[in-house]
Amino acid sequence: MYTEYKRLLNDLNAKRNARSVVGEDIRRASDRKDAEAKQAALAEATLLKTEVNQLEANVGAVEAELLALALAIPNDTHPESPLGPESCAVTLDTCGPPPMPADPQRDH
Repeated sequence: MYTEYKRLLNDLNAKRNARSVVGEDIRRASDRKDAEAKQAALAEATLLKTEVNQLEANVGAVEAELLALALAIPNDTHPESPLGPESCAVTLDTCGPPPMPADPQRDH
């Protein structure tokens, strides 16, 4: 499922990039007053718009399905984990030397 999502997302990004390139082609054709090139680019842009909309819908559907699957996975904590705010936390172990106290004489 995730592989399908990544493939769709890559396809979508490629189409969006192509749409951006076609937009630049349309602007250049307009600047050159080349009506034929502009019409060809507009036709391609229309096709890309349809493809991008379809891919966005597909990505959204797969994304929703992945989210539903992920939410079905329980996120249980260990039974000995304390519940509540930070004040309920318990230090189990401390490694290394104790931290040095703050000193304004230190340069860092």
